Amino acid sequence: ELLLCHRMSLQGQECGDLILISAKSSIYSTKPSKVCVQFSDESKDKIISVFAGKQDETTYPNQGEVDTEDDSYKAFVASVASVSPEIAKFLPV
Repeated sequence: ELLLCHRMSLQGQECGDLILISAKSSIYSTKPSKVCVQFSDESKDKIISVFAGKQDETTYPNQGEVDTEDDSYKAFVASVASVSPEIAKFLPV
């Protein structure tokens, strides 16, 4: 099953691509401690996308890897959950 949410709006703010590949209840067989993300800009303060792996930097600039306990990642997950709890349950936390 492939879930794709392209440029979804979270609490009035634009969110980047959210691509989730699920297998039954999760996109991961074990929960990772780090996730690949895209930040809104070079300051790397706000996460706008999460990926299963690194992406082409030309297509998705401002990428990085954060710990699932990182406050910016937790804020991203909370934003997704407020709009779509069904999608948020697939994100590693």
